[in-house]
Order: sequence, then C-alpha cells, then structure tokens
Amino acid sequence: MESEYLIPNVSASSTPCPVDDSPAGLVTRWTALINEYEAFQDALRACMRQPYWPGVRPYITMLQVEARQAERLEEKARHGDHDNESWRGEYRLAATTLAAKEGMWRIIKTSRGVLALERRFPKPAVRCSRKKLAEGCVDKKMMPSLAGSRHEGTFVNAVVDNGREWLRVLTTTSAQLISELAENGWEWGEEEEETDGQLQDIADMSLVKMVHCLIEAAQTNRCKGAYSRICIILTRIEEAEDGVELADKEALQRGTEIARYLGRVRRGFAAYTAQLPPDIDGKHVSVSIHSAQDPRTKAQPPKDADDWLQQLLPDVADRLTATVNIDTSILISLASDITHDSVPVEPWHPPQRRDEMSREAKNPGHVLKTLMDEALRGRRLVCTKEAATAFRIMVHDMAQPSEQKRARCLLGDMSDGDGAAVDRMALVQQYRALSKYPDAIPDDLMLPIKVQETAWGLEEIKRASCLSGLPSLATDSLPPSLPAVAYRVAQEMAGLNPTLAVFFFGWAAGHTTITTNLVARNKIAQLLERYRTSSFDRGPLVWVCRTARSLNGTNPRDGRRDGKEKPIQTPISTVPVTK
Repeated sequence: MESEYLIPNVSASSTPCPVDDSPAGLVTRWTALINEYEAFQDALRACMRQPYWPGVRPYITMLQVEARQAERLEEKARHGDHDNESWRGEYRLAATTLAAKEGMWRIIKTSRGVLALERRFPKPAVRCSRKKLAEGCVDKKMMPSLAGSRHEGTFVNAVVDNGREWLRVLTTTSAQLISELAENGWEWGEEEEETDGQLQDIADMSLVKMVHCLIEAAQTNRCKGAYSRICIILTRIEEAEDGVELADKEALQRGTEIARYLGRVRRGFAAYTAQLPPDIDGKHVSVSIHSAQDPRTKAQPPKDADDWLQQLLPDVADRLTATVNIDTSILISLASDITHDSVPVEPWHPPQRRDEMSREAKNPGHVLKTLMDEALRGRRLVCTKEAATAFRIMVHDMAQPSEQKRARCLLGDMSDGDGAAVDRMALVQQYRALSKYPDAIPDDLMLPIKVQETAWGLEEIKRASCLSGLPSLATDSLPPSLPAVAYRVAQEMAGLNPTLAVFFFGWAAGHTTITTNLVARNKIAQLLERYRTSSFDRGPLVWVCRTARSLNGTNPRDGRRDGKEKPIQTPISTVPVTK
C-alpha cells in the first residue's frame, strides 16, 4: 500500500497556522526546514563532538535535492511556464512531499534524545515465533518473508529517547486504508466476539505485516538488553472516538470502521507480544499505534530553537562532561615532543614512533588542536593517582628535557616545595612557550590537572559498587558510585593498571574519561553487556582520541634506564591554584 520510504504528511488538525503553498512559499519553507536540520547537525557537532551522526547528513542531502526541484518549479512560474498539466502535477507532488517532511520533523522535535534518522535494523536469521508457527498457533500467512540482507532490514524513521523508542510514521490516508480493508475481505458492521487469533483474518494488511517485522527487529536489536518501544504514528488516518467529531456522516462511517480495525490490531498485538520472551527488565515488546487525533500525533515542539535543540541531543557514552578525567595515554600525548614539534627521526627510534612522526609531519599540530578544541578547553581537568604516577615514571625514565618541562606544567609540579601558589595563566603561558603551535593552546585550558588522592583498586571499586558512603572525589556533593555490575566487570580486568583505576574512577564520578585506549573502552562495554542485570545499568562516559602519541624518548644507550636511578616520586600536587 505504501513505499518503505514514505514519511508523513502533517494533518490539518495538527497544523498550528496557515502555510504558504505558493511556488515561492514552497522554496521559503524548504529553506527553513533545511536550516533547522542543519542547526541540529551543528548542535550535535558542538555538544557531542562528532562530525557525523547516523542518518542526519544523508537526510539533509535528500532534502536539498527535493528543494532544488521546488526551486525549478518556482522559476518556471516566474517565467509564466506553468499553465500546463505537467507543471501542476509536479507542483502538487512537491507540495505534498514538503508537507510530509515538515510533518516528520515536527514529530521528531517533540521527541528526545535522537540517536539516528532513517535507520534499518537487520533481520534475524530465525524468527523467535518459529516454534509457535510449527505448533500451528500462528497462521503462516502472518509471517513476513525472511529473505533479505542486512541492508534490507526493518526500516524506522527515527530512533529516539536515547534508543528506547523507534518511530515509524506513515502517510497512509483514511481512504487508502478503507480500500485496503475492502481488498482483504473486511466484514463491515458490528464486530463479533473476538478470539485469540484475531490477527489472522487481517494478516495480509500492510500495517500488520509491518508491525510483525518491527517486533521481530526489536527482539533482535535490543537497547542495553531491553526492547525498544515501537511507536507508529498514522498522521492522516482518522478514527471515530468518543467525544471526537468527524467532518460528515461518510467520514463518521469510515472512522468507525477504521476504529474497529485499529482496535483489533492493538488488542491483537498486545496479546501476541505477551506470549513472547521478556527482556532483561522483565518487560515485553511494547507497540503503540496513534491516529491523527491522538495527542502524540498532534503534539507541538517547543517554540524556542534552543529548547528543542537541547531536547533532541542524545545522552550517549562519548558525550563530554564539565569535568573530564585524563588517562595516562592523553598525558603522554600532551607532553610529547612529537605532538608539539617537528622531530627528526633517529636510527634508534622504534617503528611505531617513526610512524607517529611521519603522520604528524603530514598534518602538523592536528593531534594537539583536536584534543584542545574537542575535549579539553574550558573543562575542569582531573586524573587518578595511578595515572599520574605511571606518567611521572615514564617521563623520568625516557622523556626529553622539553617533555619533562611540559609534564611539570600539566601536573603543576612547579613549586619546588616552597608551597607558593601556581597561577593558572602562568602555567598555560609556560606550556604554550614549549610548543611550536602556541595558537592551538587556548587561554581557557584549566591547568594544572588535579590529581586525585584516593587510589582506585579493586577494593575501592567494590565499595563504590555497593553504594557505600565514600569521601566525594567529584566536584558535586554526592559520593562516587557504580552500578553493582561494575565490580564483576572490574574483576575480569584486574591487573590492568593504571587502566582499571582510570576508567572506573571516571565511571564512578560521572566524568568523561579522555583516552586513546579504544581496546579498554570496548572491553568494558562488552563485559557490561555480558553481566548487566538491568537496562538501567549505565556504563562509563568515554571519549576516545583515535590518534596516539608517544614520548620522543631518549637513546636507550644513554644509561637512563640502567636501573641505577630510581624514579623521582613527586608528591601528589596539592599546590593551590589561582585563577
């Protein structure tokens, strides 16, 4: 009955004000729509620090193509070349398409936490209802084809509520639905007593087939172990309801039959999903179907752009918090000569370091600028005791003099024991003077990095997992805490120091951990999914810099690593910092 790519037309009942359907008006409306999508894209880039978001850029490109068609029609109208049936047909299509896109965007703007647009979820290899089919509990004709690749999966218009809801919005009209009901032998009039198999008689209806596919995909593609809610919005279908007046007697009769049909669909799928296995939270797949009169369909987004933009931003694992937790790998990158200068390759440099020097030469200052602009500037910087200790040992053992100076700037080890206050801007200026790219280092870099005094081993992680009262390590008044599953994850990673301390401190304190350690991030995510007992168990916030830098290092023949000298155990910095 409809193409898989059709998206909704805004219903008259949900249009807050008259719209300009003139050729010039269409162009203006296309421009406004595209500008709002681009504002959303810019907000994602600014707040989520990701240049691309699933489906957003391709959708904007598609809108721009449609807008150019409207511009061509408007140009023909200005030159008087529009008094023919061909132009009028193209114009009606352009107006309908634009109304559909506007309706889709309005519905999305009433949602929260957009994770993707125009998403296809892969089909499972075997349906979970195969057993019921074999037992004869479900009619074979209700089962959609299992053929198709991952690229031909189940389509949803938007993934919202941070992955917990799938939006599927249809432009099917009431007349189209009535026609399809007639084609499928719908019995008009009062409905007889229904049975558990009430979906079988309407199994060939496109809505029923689509909902079956969505349920199947939701069972296979869970969000943190839970089923995503399925929300279907029929923007152009009106059903007769108590207290709702329809236009005329014919509309009332049509609305009554539609209400009967949608009622059977809703009740049928409620009974069907109740028989399926529950998710990790003990809940079954939820399916809601909203017609044109429903509050969800008619809801209006906030008028202020800042409000709806903030509402649409997702809450994901790589978002940045006001305070960020710095990993040892990032400390090394920030101190490295390779990050700050053009370093000549020496015969004793290992292959990995030579590769880093080569990549830096191709894009000078890129790593430093990326870290500053996308993760560090304007944020409070902290690190664990374990990360600072490992960093100081590596700097003592193998760093060049310039790298040692940068390390002292980063951690505030500048007082020489006299207890004098360290001026933040003075540290920034000293750090800037040690770089070939001073313009990449912003004035609002919050040096020194604050080193936490509490060690984070398995015992501390266990205490935080049990939600016992701890001295606050974060800036807020609440003690750091971890979900109970975190200790199980930590046990699997025991011995990985300082990685264990760094990631679990950030997790407990609610700070984003800045790291180059993608392996550790993925390991924690995999273990969390293996051991989680609830979809509400939140994982750590982690921002990964995809390019690592090593210390430039010293020639191993110079004797600094002969074991005769012990690393200087610099005390944890407690020097007061002036702003």
